Amino acid sequence: MINRQPDERILNALHCEIFGASEENWPAFLLIDPSLRDPLGENSDFASCWNDVPRQLVQVQGWPDEKRPYLLPLAGCSPQDQAVALRFAYEETLGTYDDERGQRRSFCAWLFPYDLNIKRLGNRLAQRAVAFPPNHSTSVVFRYWDPRLSADIPRVLGQETWQAHLGLLGLRRWISLLPRNNDVAIANLPETRSETTGAAETLAWRLDVTQWRGLEILSMRNRLIQCSAAWDLKTQHGSDDLEAVARRAFEHGLSEDCDILRFAYCALNIHPEFDSHPEVAEAISSVGQTGFAEMVSDWPEDFVAELASGCWLDRSTETTEKYTS
Repeated sequence: MINRQPDERILNALHCEIFGASEENWPAFLLIDPSLRDPLGENSDFASCWNDVPRQLVQVQGWPDEKRPYLLPLAGCSPQDQAVALRFAYEETLGTYDDERGQRRSFCAWLFPYDLNIKRLGNRLAQRAVAFPPNHSTSVVFRYWDPRLSADIPRVLGQETWQAHLGLLGLRRWISLLPRNNDVAIANLPETRSETTGAAETLAWRLDVTQWRGLEILSMRNRLIQCSAAWDLKTQHGSDDLEAVARRAFEHGLSEDCDILRFAYCALNIHPEFDSHPEVAEAISSVGQTGFAEMVSDWPEDFVAELASGCWLDRSTETTEKYTS
């Protein structure tokens, strides 16, 4: 996690990019998710400026009110109050408020709608929280508004899918912040040119196998960001590295969280190509009988040292005693 002090020049540049030079191009609403923390319930400059602003709950089915996202209207707020909100979001993205549970991202997005009806937008945001995974008859809640997901949705699900999503929400633009190059940047997501009108059932996400697997990889990557911060790793790894490791674990057919996490730990802290060792490859192929995480816990220290050395990569004929039987 970055946990740096804000760079005022970058903060000013972000303010210019979000709010622009004309009030007509300002975002209309700020989307907040209080499921990990509620910034309005804390002793902060943001809370003191924004506590009296009426909020619109996004009525996600089955969630208690205190966990539901909400919209804050930006109309009538002073530039100073806008700057306070942006600074708080910036600091949050830097990791200033992270704790043992990991990234605390309550600031989700600045929203640019075609229609300023906040209740209508809240309803559409809630309806879009429903997703149908492939080969499932029941739906799940899809937290697409989480900036740790939304910034990557166009890449993983396709730009057309994201643009259709904005159209169904009635939004022209969606801006979120993300860590980038040891600081904070704006996620430049595709925009849409018109809103979509139609039956309510079109608002649910219908995901194919490839899209669903992409979201699973993103979810595991975000979990690895949290876990790797607590692991005693030899080197730090960026989100792209962690996503690649998560993808490899899925490609090996690992599905249990404990197996994927142990695979990631081995790749990050023992050797990045540890799974190419023939003994490890055999262990991974047999996870149907015994969990991979359990197998790793039984590896002797000299075998772990061999993996860490990478010596097998240059060895063409030498055989190694089986440690994973």
